[in-house]
Amino acid sequence: MVRCMLHCEDSRFFLCRGALLYRVGRSDDHCKEVPLVGILAVALESRTTQYCNNPCENDLISDDHIREAQLDHPLSSVLCVPVLGADRAPIGAILAMNKRGTMPFASFDAADARILQELAAVQTLQDALSMTVVDTSSQEEHVEEGTDELLSNSEAWEGLRMVLEAALDTYLLFNSDGLLVSHNHDPSELLGVEVQTMCERPFADCLPACILREDLEMARRGCCATVTRAEAKYPLPDGLVMLVNYHISSTETNATRNNELVLRITDITAEHLQSQTLDCYLGYQLVDRVLANGGLDLDGIRQEVTVMFVDIRDFTSMSERMDAAEVVAMLNEFFGALVPEVLANSGKVDKFIGDCMMAVFESQEGRQGNSHAYDACTAALQMEGSLASLNESRKRRGLCTISAGFGIHSDVVISGNIGSTHRLEHTVIGDGVNVASRIEGLTKQYDCSIIISDTTRTKVGDGVFSIREIDLVQVKGKTTQMKIYELF
Repeated sequence: MVRCMLHCEDSRFFLCRGALLYRVGRSDDHCKEVPLVGILAVALESRTTQYCNNPCENDLISDDHIREAQLDHPLSSVLCVPVLGADRAPIGAILAMNKRGTMPFASFDAADARILQELAAVQTLQDALSMTVVDTSSQEEHVEEGTDELLSNSEAWEGLRMVLEAALDTYLLFNSDGLLVSHNHDPSELLGVEVQTMCERPFADCLPACILREDLEMARRGCCATVTRAEAKYPLPDGLVMLVNYHISSTETNATRNNELVLRITDITAEHLQSQTLDCYLGYQLVDRVLANGGLDLDGIRQEVTVMFVDIRDFTSMSERMDAAEVVAMLNEFFGALVPEVLANSGKVDKFIGDCMMAVFESQEGRQGNSHAYDACTAALQMEGSLASLNESRKRRGLCTISAGFGIHSDVVISGNIGSTHRLEHTVIGDGVNVASRIEGLTKQYDCSIIISDTTRTKVGDGVFSIREIDLVQVKGKTTQMKIYELF
């Protein structure tokens, strides 16, 4: 598979055992101890992919086995990727080599390095699951593929077992008939099918109808070399549906040849539910940032954003006519209708303050710098439409309608985590936040649903929204006047 993906002529697999390195062959080769020097040593010590072109002129290449490969024709390029275990300790390496003038691509580049890095885990497990292993203490003894007669004192097999145990994902090897040949972890609970059943019946007959089964069948027929999916639905026999990430790799792309398939699959259902729960409290953008960075520090940054305040009009008088349960139900219904519009326009709900909601819109990567003002205005108009639909529903149920005011202002604020190590709130603070709140308070005075500041008006430009100038005002806490506009 490495030779096919990288258009190279030779690829070799090595296993680390302490300070020793073993080259592990297939049925026509043997396990051979090799010196840990040259590009292999650099890749394993640095735990990073290494590649070099014209290795004959490169002092980095001093490996005996590479010089051996150059006897019939000099090498033009060499690429090596370390295979790391769960603790990021090196447990092996994959080596790819090109010989000068015999292939259409004579050199490797960074793109090839990335490909091999991605293939490393799958390729290693594929080799570990299907290769013939020879006991280094007796090179005449061969352990055939698929048998259980593995020699416990074989250094090579111990290395392979270390590869398998280090893998956190579940790996399954299927033969060309779709039968399970081997696996590292018991897949019965994950797939809802007993191992014995998968060994006796092809996956097309024992796995439930789903996208995973379709992808496996496509790969078995040679229609695709690899398939990768994230958050794919997988139905279990008890009716529950799991979310899984998986990668399928085929050893051949020609359907007439002997296709072996390696499936790497991970159950992310619990992780997804945890993320959904956090989303309810933090917002998905912040959750993604927390999960990606392993937490958020206490440092703040200055950034230009657009802040929106939304407040229910006459909430006090309305709530006095309701019991507590009715008030909570009304607020949940109100926010439930409006929050999706904030999220749909790249906004973040900063906080709920009683019957008021504060939302923040930041510039999005890949879009012009003033996109946050456009997103906020778009969200406000859509929220107004959602509120109208909600009121129609409330009328039909004999409930009171809800009126709301929207105040929008763009400014530079301080964004960061406010609080202590025991409890943090990621929020924005600054004069811009206060101005947005004051502008929302003017909506009732001017009988407007949505009012935006002159700063926001300038950032969205002309001809994008229907806007009319309302007045020149001096909001509380400011010493200068500013123009305000109605957005409709």
